[in-house]
Amino acid sequence: MDVIVNAANSSLLGGGGLNGVIHRKGGPALLEECRELRASRYGKGLPTGEVVATTAGNLPARWVIHTVGPVYSGTEDRSDLLASCYLRSLMLAQDLGAESIAFPAISTGKFGWPVADSARLVSRVLHTTGFRLDIRLVLYSVSDLRAYEEAMGTKDHRVTDAEIVRVLDAVPADRWRELFEAADRVTPADLETIGSDAVGQLFRRLFRAPLLVRCDYSNPLVDGRRPEDLTVAEAVRLITLIWREDYWSGGGMGVREDRIRDGSLPAALDSLRRWHERA
Repeated sequence: MDVIVNAANSSLLGGGGLNGVIHRKGGPALLEECRELRASRYGKGLPTGEVVATTAGNLPARWVIHTVGPVYSGTEDRSDLLASCYLRSLMLAQDLGAESIAFPAISTGKFGWPVADSARLVSRVLHTTGFRLDIRLVLYSVSDLRAYEEAMGTKDHRVTDAEIVRVLDAVPADRWRELFEAADRVTPADLETIGSDAVGQLFRRLFRAPLLVRCDYSNPLVDGRRPEDLTVAEAVRLITLIWREDYWSGGGMGVREDRIRDGSLPAALDSLRRWHERA
C-alpha cells in the first residue's frame, strides 16, 4: 500500500502493540523523522484525533500516517475523535497523492474501544465520503474481521445529518480558509461560465475538504424552501447534487449547471460559512 496508518501514541516515538511493530519494521529512519517532528511542530506530542505523515523507512509503503486514537470511555462519547482519525488520515493521504491506504482498527487494542462499535463507526465514515483511494482494513483476528465484514455489509447506508456534521468537524482550519478564499474569488460572471477556472478551483477545494459526500443526491430545495434557509447538512447535499461525484458508481464528474446559475451554489456556500463561523 502507498500509506500504512499507525495507531500511534502522542509521543510519536514508538511503544507497544502495532505502534511498536511499525517502528521496529520501519527502522531508524522512521524514528528519526518522528523525533524531528517532536522537536519542531509537536513539542507537546500529537493531539488525539489528529494526523501527521512520515516516510515509511524499511516498510513496504511510501508513507506512514501516524494518528492518535482516543481511549474508550463508557461515560463520555469520544466517537468524533475516533472518526477524525480515519477522516483526517484519508484527507492527508489524498494530499500526499497516495492511491492506496491500509488502516488498523484504531483504539481497539489497549485503548479498549469495542470492536463491533468501532466497525460500525468506520463503516459509516467510509460510506459517508467518496475518497478516490483503495482503502484496506487490516484486522487483528478472525472475530474482528467478522465484525467489520458485518458492519461494512450493512445495506442501509443513508447518510444522516449528524454524519455529515461529523465530516465537517474533522475538516482542518486551513482547508476552510482555502475554501472560502476560493469562494470569494468566484464572480457572477464565473457562475454564468460553468467551465471558468474560478469555479473549477472552488470545486477542487470542496473535494479536498472533503465536502462532497457520498449521499443520496436528494434535492433539499423542495416544498418552497429558500436557499438561504438551508441547514449545513442540506447545503452539503446540495453541493454534492450540483457537482455529482459519481466515482463509486463507475461514472465521471458532471456539473449540475442549473443549480449554479440559479443561486443555489452561493447559498450553500453561505450556509457552510455561517456554520463554520459558529462552530
